Amino acid sequence: MRENTSSKETMRDLGEFDIAIIGLGVAGSNLASLLQSHLKVIAIDKKDSSGDCFDESFHKPCGGLLSEGGQKAFATQGLNLPTRLLVEPQIFAINTIDYGYPHASYIQKGYINMERHAFDLWQKSRIPSHISTFHKA
Repeated sequence: MRENTSSKETMRDLGEFDIAIIGLGVAGSNLASLLQSHLKVIAIDKKDSSGDCFDESFHKPCGGLLSEGGQKAFATQGLNLPTRLLVEPQIFAINTIDYGYPHASYIQKGYINMERHAFDLWQKSRIPSHISTFHKA
């Protein structure tokens, strides 16, 4: 693990871990939130642990549509999205255009539209304190 200190870089030994999670997007953050406390876990992410969609830190380049499958996965875990994550407009159909095909088609979908960076931060906030978490790494 590299720790950036001032203008020089140093290496330090972080010890041994049972599990290393590289990337705290949806899958990594969710995995970290589910792991038992007897496991020694390190989680490393390039994003900051705070901020908003207008700051200069790393942001996921994709949008914030949560599919029906994603909604079902959260529901299975008993999770509800905080309403502060939701943004307008809410999407009920998507216009798909396939390369090389001259026609577009609308497909009805039950997506939830949310602010992706806020969603990522909410996911990261669910990681328990027994996980050794490093941001901006």
